[in-house]
Amino acid sequence: MPELIPLPNVTDPFAKPLQPHFFTKEHFWLAFHPTFHPSFRGLLSSLHLTHNTVKIEKVEHTDEDGKKFVRWRLSPELREQWDSIIGMAAFLKQRLEPHINMLPETRDPNHPAHYGFQNEHSSEDAARKAAVRSRNAITACLCFVSFMICITPDWESKLLGRVPLAFDYLLR
Repeated sequence: MPELIPLPNVTDPFAKPLQPHFFTKEHFWLAFHPTFHPSFRGLLSSLHLTHNTVKIEKVEHTDEDGKKFVRWRLSPELREQWDSIIGMAAFLKQRLEPHINMLPETRDPNHPAHYGFQNEHSSEDAARKAAVRSRNAITACLCFVSFMICITPDWESKLLGRVPLAFDYLLR
């Protein structure tokens, strides 16, 4: 029997993963869910994390009255890597969209920043939850781009060799 890959929730594609199920009409592209392997190197390896392994840092601030308070956020290194992945997914989508003659009625995934990975949070747990939800949203964006590649005739020539090796490996 083939291995079942956990996929995002149908009603909230960026919530915690569930077992495979039927998709709604708006989210059918989630069937293009990429698989990540722990041996991946480069940018995509930054997505291989869990609630407990995500790198969260403590940030101390001082308010106007001189009181100190603590906030929590995703490590700057990881934020930068995720921003690069999101930027490349947006680039691929922008390059492929004009070449798609018929895009079924779908809803694009929300931007991963919507789920809080770029923000500071009041607790470490809140920062971890935001990071995992954002990671799931990045994966959903990659699903959408994978779907676009599959329906774009001669997609390689449309991208003109501008795909970084980490993405090229994922796309093949």
